[in-house]
Amino acid sequence: MFNLSDYEDVDTRIHKFYEIYPDGAIHTELVYNDEEKGIVIFKATAYRTYADSVASATGYARGARKERGVDSTHWTENCETSSIGRCMATSEFLLRESELHLLKWLRLRTIRQAVTNRFAYAPKNRRLF
Repeated sequence: MFNLSDYEDVDTRIHKFYEIYPDGAIHTELVYNDEEKGIVIFKATAYRTYADSVASATGYARGARKERGVDSTHWTENCETSSIGRCMATSEFLLRESELHLLKWLRLRTIRQAVTNRFAYAPKNRRLF
């Protein structure tokens, strides 16, 4: 369930990213734009260093023009910001401590299962290592 007290705005997430990765980069790309319907899709990509060839996180957002509010005039900019927020939310570098512990546990469990499966299907008289 969403808890507003746990929410960090995108600006805060961006600043945290650059504190952790001062040589990092966040790129945005307009993936889809239909001015007539007022729909846009943005993709944000984060790199730990500007020289990385593989992204460390990505995030997508869909924005739509609305009758009132900020999305009546700035739906494109709002969508781009939302894609960055999604990118930051899905990246490991901004996970909360409890989420990091869960992620480590899941990785260890996956490794243990792989090793167990390797032994389970190996011939009894054959060395594995």
